[in-house]
Amino acid sequence: NNETARRPVNITFIAASRDFEDGLLDNTSINWTSSIDGFLSHGTRFEINTTALSIGNHIITATTIDSDNLTNKANISLTILSAQPIITITQPTNGRIFREGQQVNFSAIADDFEDGILSNSSINWTSSINGFLGNGNLENLSNLSTGTHKLTATAKDSHNVTVTKDVNIVVIGIGTINLNFLRDGSTIKNLTYNTSG
Repeated sequence: NNETARRPVNITFIAASRDFEDGLLDNTSINWTSSIDGFLSHGTRFEINTTALSIGNHIITATTIDSDNLTNKANISLTILSAQPIITITQPTNGRIFREGQQVNFSAIADDFEDGILSNSSINWTSSINGFLGNGNLENLSNLSTGTHKLTATAKDSHNVTVTKDVNIVVIGIGTINLNFLRDGSTIKNLTYNTSG
């Protein structure tokens, strides 16, 4: 009876009601209500998108009434969760190679079902090598350490729902460094770049 659904998905509600005198009751005898949103629909079956339900913990009640106006109820608990933001990283591209000290731009867009396009302050960047890098769009960052970086953009919406997106880049310094992934993320072979000449 304790169900959870995240926006936006469709949910189907099904109920059947049988009465001693009337037998199996028809569609008109069952009403569906929410403890938060009130009346939802009627009938033995109906479908609703979670965007039509408020975020929070609902008690969904199916109420039946027979020909003598006698009623009975059944309840379930349904928690509606906020939709997760969707992040698109535009810079840097996955698999990009940079020289040590080269300026790197970071850009991402986070779109949320309830909030729309999230502000720059809602997105933060981290590196698997250098840790926290900053918030929003970062321009001309030139202090990344050499090595293979997993860059993570994290977005948080107004309901504190977070989502992450990753790209990999490589920063090469003077000398030789082995790259153990290709642009598509595969590890089929090692590539060696020598920047000494």
